[in-house]
Amino acid sequence: MKNFISLLFLIVFLSSCYKEKKTIVTVLVKDENGQSLQNAEVRLFAEPTSTSENNLINDYKNFSNAKGEVFFNLTNIYQPGQTGVGVLALEGKLNSLFGTNIVSIEQEKNNIVQLILY
Repeated sequence: MKNFISLLFLIVFLSSCYKEKKTIVTVLVKDENGQSLQNAEVRLFAEPTSTSENNLINDYKNFSNAKGEVFFNLTNIYQPGQTGVGVLALEGKLNSLFGTNIVSIEQEKNNIVQLILY
């Protein structure tokens, strides 16, 4: 009985020590020649499954840095134990350049995707 209680305590203690890792999307914004684009506006969003009063829950915007990188922290929409986070759409624009892509997000990872603007 003593061993059982010790084992139970150990399991509860170890399971409460789980440290959630961040779920990040890194977008690499480039032109059609492969050059990184700074100050491109990038939108990351979930497309609704129907058009009837379907509000977007996940809709984020950010601008690319000097290296053409945009970071989105999606840790707040991932719940521990959940299988996957989802597939989100990307749109990017800079002056007359525009591009789209999709990203399949894996939880607790840095999900890297390229976005080419034409």
